[in-house]
This record gives sequence, structure tokens and C-alpha cells, in this order.
Amino acid sequence: MEEIEFTRLAYMAKLAVRQMGGGLTNAESHQLETWLSEGQNRDKLEAFRGDLLAGRYAGIRERYDTEAALRSVELEIDQPSGHSNSYWKWASAAAAILLLGAAWYFFNARQSIPPPRLASVESGGNGVLLTTDRGERIVLGDVADSIYRLGSTRFRQHGSTLSFDDAGGATVHYQQLSVPSQRTYRLELPDGSTAELNANSSIRFPDRFAETRDVTIEGEVYFDIHPVPDMPFTVHGPGGFRAEVLGTAFNVKAYGEVTATLLLGSIRVGNGRGQPLILEAGESATMGERGAKKVTLDTRGAIAWRGGTFYADDVAVGQLLIDISRWYGIGIKYADGFNPRQRIHGAFSHDETLEKLLGTLEKTGTGHFRIENDTVTCLP
Repeated sequence: MEEIEFTRLAYMAKLAVRQMGGGLTNAESHQLETWLSEGQNRDKLEAFRGDLLAGRYAGIRERYDTEAALRSVELEIDQPSGHSNSYWKWASAAAAILLLGAAWYFFNARQSIPPPRLASVESGGNGVLLTTDRGERIVLGDVADSIYRLGSTRFRQHGSTLSFDDAGGATVHYQQLSVPSQRTYRLELPDGSTAELNANSSIRFPDRFAETRDVTIEGEVYFDIHPVPDMPFTVHGPGGFRAEVLGTAFNVKAYGEVTATLLLGSIRVGNGRGQPLILEAGESATMGERGAKKVTLDTRGAIAWRGGTFYADDVAVGQLLIDISRWYGIGIKYADGFNPRQRIHGAFSHDETLEKLLGTLEKTGTGHFRIENDTVTCLP
């Protein structure tokens, strides 16, 4: 088994255990479910669990990079200086315990997607939530033109757009804007750039840019960056993702696997592994354990959410269902016989009720759908 395969399996096992206790962020849950729906990954993980518990990896310290394994699995323990034989045995035992606990998930709760959530983001109910690093919070209402004040910073909301009306004071403060299910929202940043957030997404940003222009996101955000000479705009995301631009328009989808799609200009992307890539207009890249990798994507599909559409052009129905679950804030459960890997073509409106959208989806022949509380069961 290759080192990268071992560390990936161990990491995914840890996510599965944490999901049982409801401890995953929305991004981690999406990452796990997407990975499990691809190819034979679920069977590989079950086989790996059995091999580990049977002691077939007793000599792993000699055959694999210990540092990489521990870093990828992210064991939540205090690490001593250096990794002795006894320490590695302890870590291997901990991994075995994690995998043993994962058995319940794989044999009793397989084929399900829990309701998405952002564990690190405080919920504002059905409203968009604005919080500060000082603990202040405001749930933005639906009033067309409103003014809000957080500390010395004043914001103006017009429609579904928030802008800085006056950033007073000498100290730079940070805010976080969090968007719930079934909403999109637009933020005008202090430099004139804009960020448009999809459902279940968040962005952390300062009330003014001083020497650098840095923001941090989770979820999906479309950026239109105002050029400022000698001051690049940098977007940070999960897994060490980093995109640096001067002036351009691009989309970052970071619910699980991070994907950047460039519409205009050029952009440098990476995640601290391997060499960063330069993307040109119309190109996309995903971030993985070996770094950034260019992929072929339809740019129309990448930004269709901005027009209120679920866009599926020869994609797996399971991926479409993940997008639907995120938008409507519901869970997805696969019944025996339902194939989430079947391909689908079509466009579906965000404005439809969940019942009507699933009815339209049934007409494509992908299956049947039953809504029970906050979960949709997918039937063959």
C-alpha cells in the first residue's frame, strides 16, 4: 500500500468516527461523503480497518513516513519531542481504536449524508449573521435599506448586499459574515472588491485593509477583486488553501475538497503541498494531498449558483444531492439499490420547493425520493 493511500484511509476513518458524534464541520462532512461515494472507497476503508486490527501494519514505522502519517491523521494528542518506538505503537493503537469505532458507521449507518452545518459558525437562524472578534453579533434582517453598527464600524445593508458605510477608529477589527441555508449574500469589502456567498458559507474579513488584503472563507464564495498596485488579494481556506491575485474574478468552492475556478485574469493557487499553480481564465484546480492539480470543469456550472440554479452537466446524481442537501439544510439517505454514481444532465431552480424539485428529479429516471422530517430517502 502506498504511503499516501495509507494516510488517506486513516484520516477518513477518523472523520467517520467524529461524524458519529456529530463533531464534523460542514466541510469535513462533505469531504467524507464525497470520498465514500467515489469508486470502491467504502470497501477499501472497511478492508483497511480489518487489516489494521489484525496487526498487518505492525512494521509500518519502517515502511511509511511517520511524520506524514501523523500529520494526515491529525491525532489529537500532545506529541512528545521526536517519535520513539513506544510513541509510534501508542499512535497506531489509537488509530486502531478509531477504526474499531468506525465499524458501526460503515455497517449500520452507511449510505447517508447528515444535514449540513458549519460547526465553527454560530447560527443566525434564517438570517445572515454578522459577528466580530469582540463577541458582538447582529442578525441581518430583510429590511431593504438598514444601517448597523458594530463597535466603531458602521455597515449599510441594501437588499442582499452589505457594505461599509463608515469604518471609524484607528484599530483594525475583524468580522465574520455567515450565510444560512437557502440564501446567498453579497459583501462589498473595504477596497471595493466584492464577495458573493453561497448558502452555508462564511467569510472572515477586516474592516479595513492596511498592508495586506487577506480574507478567510468556508463554503463557496465568488470574488470580483478590485486591483490595488503592490497589494495582492489573498483568500485562505480549509486545508491550507491559498489563492493570491491582483485583480480578477474567480470562484472558490471549499465545502470539502477545495476547487478554484477562474473567470477573468490570472490567479496563483496552492495549499502548501507541492508547487502552486497559475490559472488562466477558464481554468480550474483542485487541492489535494499532493498539492494543486488542474482539472477540466464547465465554468457555467461552477458559478450557476449565482443565478439561483443547480447545474448538472454529466455529473453524479450523488454530487447533485449533496448540493441540494446543503441548500435546503436537509440530510440525504441512500436506500439499498439506489445508485448515487449514475450521471445526470439538467438545471434545477433554487426557488422551487424541495418537494417540487425532487419531483422534477424523479422524472429524469434517477430514482424516487421520500421526505421524512429533515431527511430525504433516495429509493431506486
